[in-house]
Amino acid sequence: MINRRKSALVLLFPLLVITLLSGGGMVAYIQWKQEGIFRIDSENRNSTEFPTFSVSAWFAGTYQQQMREALCDNAPLSITAKVRYFWLSNGFLSVVQRHLYSFSDYYVHFRKGIWLYGDHDRPNLLYRNPIDSNSRFDTLRMRASRINDAALANPSVSFYIYYVTRELDFLFESNSFAHYFDTLKTHLSLSPSHVTQLQLNGFQDFRKSFFRTDHHWNQFGAYQGYKDIFQMLQLEVQGETLNTPFVSDSILLSPVYTGSKSHSIGTPWKFSEDFFVYRFDLLPMHITLNGEDFEYGHPEPDLWTTYGKVFGKDKGELVFSTGRIDRPNIIIIADSYDNPILKLIASHFNKTYSIDLRHYKAQVGKPFCLNDYIREHDVSVVLFVGNLGMYITEEWNAF
Repeated sequence: MINRRKSALVLLFPLLVITLLSGGGMVAYIQWKQEGIFRIDSENRNSTEFPTFSVSAWFAGTYQQQMREALCDNAPLSITAKVRYFWLSNGFLSVVQRHLYSFSDYYVHFRKGIWLYGDHDRPNLLYRNPIDSNSRFDTLRMRASRINDAALANPSVSFYIYYVTRELDFLFESNSFAHYFDTLKTHLSLSPSHVTQLQLNGFQDFRKSFFRTDHHWNQFGAYQGYKDIFQMLQLEVQGETLNTPFVSDSILLSPVYTGSKSHSIGTPWKFSEDFFVYRFDLLPMHITLNGEDFEYGHPEPDLWTTYGKVFGKDKGELVFSTGRIDRPNIIIIADSYDNPILKLIASHFNKTYSIDLRHYKAQVGKPFCLNDYIREHDVSVVLFVGNLGMYITEEWNAF
């Protein structure tokens, strides 16, 4: 009798495992379809979609690879497993390396894709610099070509580019620079005065303008970006006044902020920093998301705050209306770098349409076409903000 039970258990156990795995995968699939789940460890992209099966994809091996990536993104507890793995493999490195190296002298490789750099007490987490990344140059040339085509198709519209310089544009220890911005600017047919960048001349400039634990710019960098854009758009000549903080000092929202880089290494409690913001006395504006009233950003003190919570999360399409019918309409095509400055720029226009190409199709329900959007919304200014070589999205092909 006992042997029969053991035999039954031996047969049932694999079936139980398969049922649990397939059931968890199905739940993850349904949840992804309904909600468009975002990865916890990488806020700037949707989770990988489950691939459509085809015989050719199976034999080519692409189906299996895409299925593995989708399961890693969506299967229950997958993020928890990743965090535990990172902790086990990297948890001791920060303590050991802080005692072995002088961070003011050179990079220290912390884990795959992440470097420590800076001084001993307050090291920065930096993404590894692909200084010779041909793919980024190719992407920038493609982006320039798409923008040129759009500008040619809309001769009455003014196009502008603001390039957010990041650590991926530098090798700080050798003070050498990649020519990503130069490549972009060279291949654009726009007036040189319509193309500019966040000017950083080395590590100290970078450190002043960006979070130490996050890939985003801080209050200094974001405000500098707004001032650069204000000047590039020649808004002062048009009678506009630069928005300035209503108190001179920035305000501390959280003393234990842990950004995306801290979370990506699986040990965010080892690397934290202060989160400061500026406050502005902006004119009232009506903000909508998919036609519904929407509150964008909440810059109030919060111990466990996030960049998205404070400045507003990435959305495919947001509309800011000031009621200033004497002012033109503008489209801002950007990634999460424009979140802190959207309201600042929107205050100078009648309607500001914020477009994030990474999320537009999934959230709005149709592909984005710039030419159609310009005509439908009577837009006379188009502004691109961000590090244009970072993200590959099919919507760029629709320009």
